[in-house]
Amino acid sequence: MDGVPHRGFAAGSWLLVAAATHRSGDATLAGLIGSQVMAANKTSPDIDHAFSGRVLGHRRLLHWWGLPVIALVYTSIPFSVFWGWMSHIIADFIFGKAGYGRDKGVPMLLWFAHAGVGLKSGQLNKRAWFWFFGPVLRDEKGRAERLPAWVAPDRWFASLTLGAGVTAVALA
Repeated sequence: MDGVPHRGFAAGSWLLVAAATHRSGDATLAGLIGSQVMAANKTSPDIDHAFSGRVLGHRRLLHWWGLPVIALVYTSIPFSVFWGWMSHIIADFIFGKAGYGRDKGVPMLLWFAHAGVGLKSGQLNKRAWFWFFGPVLRDEKGRAERLPAWVAPDRWFASLTLGAGVTAVALA
């Protein structure tokens, strides 16, 4: 899972958390921005792509669920930033595949004892997007429209709805 689905997952799950906790529109928007800080790229747990080894390699210590919890309890990080970090870890728990000497998912104990589901995200995203919007995305001859690759609507939509869905199940 790369940056776009991680950001969509964080946004979808944050919007549901904001609705469930009755946040104002301003707080929801600020939280949406805050959730993106730790969701993907160099400010996310994926900074560990730059490291190798048993402790700091990819999906090792920086993907342990305890770090964001410790940061939330012992520092003053905003809850939305915490949520972006946790959503990244939750998404990797669901979609993180095995490799590089570790099992699928994320570490349960510091940088070891990985657990996760290991689903493939690509096909699920495409199917979800075209199931919902496929009939709309047709040209005048009935052929499927091609959108620019940078838009990645299938990845954004599926990860956004998946993030909201996972959060809904957790809150129920």
